[in-house]
Amino acid sequence: MEGTTGAETEDKLHKENKDAPPESAVPLCDVLAKVSGIEAPTGIGRIVLSRSSWYKLIWSAFYLSISVGLFTNFTYVLQRYFNYGTDQITEAKFAVPSFPDVTVCNNKPFSPARYRNTPAGQRHTDIEAFHEYRENKSHKIPHNVWRALYLPSADYANVGPDIGQMLGHSETDMIVSCLYKGQPCRDKLGDHFITLFIHPIYMNCYTLNGSKISHDELETGVEFGISLILYTEYTLLSSSAYYMGNMDNQDGIVVTIHPPYTIPDPLNDGFDVLPGTSASVAVRTERTISLPQPYGRCLKTAPLGFGRFQYTREACMSLCIQKIVIHQCGCKAAELIVGPNTPKEMEFCVKYFLERPDDLVKNKQCEIAATNEAKRNLNKVCAHCLKLCNETTYSTMVSVALWPRNAKVDAFIDLFVRDSNGTQYHHDFFSNFGPNATKIAQEMVKTKWVRSHFYRLNVFIKNFVITEFRETAKTEPSELLSSVGGVFGFWAGISVLTGLEIIEFIFNFCTELFRKACNLSHSRTMVHVQKR
Repeated sequence: MEGTTGAETEDKLHKENKDAPPESAVPLCDVLAKVSGIEAPTGIGRIVLSRSSWYKLIWSAFYLSISVGLFTNFTYVLQRYFNYGTDQITEAKFAVPSFPDVTVCNNKPFSPARYRNTPAGQRHTDIEAFHEYRENKSHKIPHNVWRALYLPSADYANVGPDIGQMLGHSETDMIVSCLYKGQPCRDKLGDHFITLFIHPIYMNCYTLNGSKISHDELETGVEFGISLILYTEYTLLSSSAYYMGNMDNQDGIVVTIHPPYTIPDPLNDGFDVLPGTSASVAVRTERTISLPQPYGRCLKTAPLGFGRFQYTREACMSLCIQKIVIHQCGCKAAELIVGPNTPKEMEFCVKYFLERPDDLVKNKQCEIAATNEAKRNLNKVCAHCLKLCNETTYSTMVSVALWPRNAKVDAFIDLFVRDSNGTQYHHDFFSNFGPNATKIAQEMVKTKWVRSHFYRLNVFIKNFVITEFRETAKTEPSELLSSVGGVFGFWAGISVLTGLEIIEFIFNFCTELFRKACNLSHSRTMVHVQKR
């Protein structure tokens, strides 16, 4: 055999490697073709394996259009979910509701009889000096402050809560009769059924605590509710000394229906009961259930800090603004809620001091400015005052009738005004008329007088139905999964099973690429060694 030299062998190997197609020259389509068979998602094999360029172009256009549609719909589904939209469902549920609290206030905040019977040293200490100050035209008082001085809350601030309570209407003066299911309220529901609530505008108000009525004995219908006979004090004395603040406003009783243990707001939530009428108030219970974050902002549990009352958003905002006024002005606003942690010695901004008369204008202007600024930025400065996620409210339907009937006036007078001999008044408040009793007795037999000063109020549960307004998510997590599956199924025919096949396809594709890369690297190494 003829031997070959090393140079000839090297030339031969070089020639063979030169003629063979290099590994790097294998196109990516070959890799796809190798793994495209039965493992490829629908359509990829048609694009890769087809020999027709038009066929490949058509399927590529289809794939591009499907990808755009898939991406658009998938983005919409995600946006719809992550916008956290809500819907409201209204549902009537049969359940026994809680009886609401009923707060009654007299439109005339001060009692003429109690004012007359109060020692002069107590009733004239500050209030008369305050009245002289506001009536003095020589004082340069800004219009917004001057207007505030004639509100009843200004009188309340200057007499103070203790004297204000002393001069306000007593329970026996205002509430002539209280019956529950035809029996006296105190006998049926206890001595704590009626409690005092002092309001800066209406002074002495009285709350009938519906929480004292148990669910077991609750029934529907006017005959099974609370029935009140209310009285507006009357005097024949016309001296202005018996009138303070807003005494000359309209006659009537302000009634507020509110959830148990909450602070009543007669100015915003109350309605008037006219004298000489019987008002029947049918109460319906409503419950609002809201979703917390991320769907909305609400409180799952009620915060504390409202004394004997429970949290409401309105009370929280009032207390929040009050804290701002105290911080900026060093005094408290008479119209706002005073928190239990507020120092008792802190004076009202509208309080008049004889030795410091200019402080009133300065403090009141500061209060007005701080209050207005806080109300303009309420969502910012009182952002913590949120509604409750589960909140119960009451809606009312009021019907009014003339009362008492003409034929029943004399019987009404005998029952509620005078005793059997027709000369003595068996209710304590009638003794306040003193020497004018004879003249008043003559007036009281007239229907006009009775209908000018007495009222009847009936409050009852309309039915055992709670109207529930429930907030629900527009897209629940389960609906998101279904929507995503529907989008991928419609546009790409992808299900969980085909999804696993796609994962397998991607794995095989990456494995083949890695193998090709390894083989290419190995071939180049061998060539380099052979060249050496």
